Amino acid sequence: MPIHDDDIRSSVQDIWASMLGMPIEPAPIAEVTNTNDQIACMVQITGHWVGSVVLTCHTSLAADLTRTMFAMEDEDPSSEDVHDAFGELANMVGGNIKTVVGDPSHLSLPTVVDGNNYQLHVTRSTCTHKVDFECQGERLQLRIFERTDDNMAAA
Repeated sequence: MPIHDDDIRSSVQDIWASMLGMPIEPAPIAEVTNTNDQIACMVQITGHWVGSVVLTCHTSLAADLTRTMFAMEDEDPSSEDVHDAFGELANMVGGNIKTVVGDPSHLSLPTVVDGNNYQLHVTRSTCTHKVDFECQGERLQLRIFERTDDNMAAA
């Protein structure tokens, strides 16, 4: 079954509403040119369809999402807490995408990267979907990469 951008937007908005109680709105697609203080989380889907779901945002937004998810109020979350919360959000989005691509399929554990001036490459894959959002005045990006190596899809 094909993945549609409107389904992705709806899924993310539903997750944000149910898990965080906060709005997240679609935004125009933009390429991130400044990767300072960014966090990215990737979950991989294998099986009938092979690909990756990547969420990226500024670390300040990730910290705000963590505070909300863990009801931390004004407390500064630890890096571990931010990784856990952002990983869980990526896992939920990936799980929703997994149901769209069909069975059999499996979802990996989240991989989180943060820092400055890094590049995340999903090898042997093509970015098939770019969906951007705005949350609390900051950008959150979702990218879906589909595996292009036919030999890997059969594994």
